[in-house]
Amino acid sequence: MAAHIAAVNHFNIMTNHFKLRVIIPALCFILIPFSLTFSQGNTVVTITGEQFYINGTVTYPERYWQGHKIEGLLFNSRMVQGIFDDLNPETIDNFRYPDTDKWDPERNTDEFVAAMGDWLEHGLLAITLNLQGGSPMG
Repeated sequence: MAAHIAAVNHFNIMTNHFKLRVIIPALCFILIPFSLTFSQGNTVVTITGEQFYINGTVTYPERYWQGHKIEGLLFNSRMVQGIFDDLNPETIDNFRYPDTDKWDPERNTDEFVAAMGDWLEHGLLAITLNLQGGSPMG
């Protein structure tokens, strides 16, 4: 029994390690940058040393914030519920829109995508989404 528990724990640790090392960073880069290269259709993100580059250009070139160099950093916002849908009839009314009095997952996604240009204008170059589910209630 103890060997079985140890094997299960090892599997869970390895699975979580894989998620942290492979899946999560991959999701961070899905939408980078959301509109910098629409005309080209391809975005290339590279890391040289400790700096991020998008299409060969270092991120935030020659920029500082409160005296701290931010050149080469990649600011990221965790927007877990950005493409959220609720299929549970017991909770779906918690997320209804005030103007229509119903929940609309397509509208939620459309509004999320429409806001990306504004976020980019304010310097946000990356978004993390949760494609596995979660609790929008916290």
